[in-house]
Amino acid sequence: MSAKFVGAYLAIPAGDKPLLAKVIFASSYFRNVIALKLFVGSSAEEPLDFTKVEGMPFEVHYTGAQPIRSKRWNLVGKGDVTNLERELTRRTAGGEIWIEDNHLGPATDADLRKLPEMSVKGATLIEKYAANLSSPQI
Repeated sequence: MSAKFVGAYLAIPAGDKPLLAKVIFASSYFRNVIALKLFVGSSAEEPLDFTKVEGMPFEVHYTGAQPIRSKRWNLVGKGDVTNLERELTRRTAGGEIWIEDNHLGPATDADLRKLPEMSVKGATLIEKYAANLSSPQI
């Protein structure tokens, strides 16, 4: 069950230094799908101060839980998921609006333009995103 990973801070391989990510949601409805909050410009190297990263820019991506189970992505800490982080899971999937596993109903055309669509990416693609986010171009 992926729910035990909620709140976990992870080290995502990203070139020279691993990027820090946080699991903000694990779905029971969409089997083995998790939402990751990838912290732009962060490093998952010791020592870690999780209070500092929470104010950093981030991107939310959906992926599977298998890289955590297989220890491809290392667990480096655990924290609480805030209500604001839960709200970050508001998205469309199949023309419907969801927050976490709560189905809110059909999406309007405006919702489809405004809300992100849940697109589940594989571990390798997440690692490529992490590499790009580890040294953002300013």
